[in-house]
Amino acid sequence: MAICYRDDLIRFRDELNKFIDDVNTAEILNIPIEQANKLDKAFQEDEKCKNCEFKMTHTCVDCLISMESPLERNLFLELRRNKINFFLNIILV
Repeated sequence: MAICYRDDLIRFRDELNKFIDDVNTAEILNIPIEQANKLDKAFQEDEKCKNCEFKMTHTCVDCLISMESPLERNLFLELRRNKINFFLNIILV
């Protein structure tokens, strides 16, 4: 049985926190850095994003990357909030 002292646990916690703080949006959501940068910018500037319940999820990615207008985003978010299942039919040109 190993004994761990409080100071050792505090150092371990601090090291874990440094590691966790270094993880970025692209890594968390497994998306390209360009998309992550767009999300990070929206998190800071877009009022709809600041307190969104879907922040840092793939729903967030769909909302900010796939939706082309504010109306689409509003509809998309309301459908998600009300747990209405649907498929995005995105045509890439």
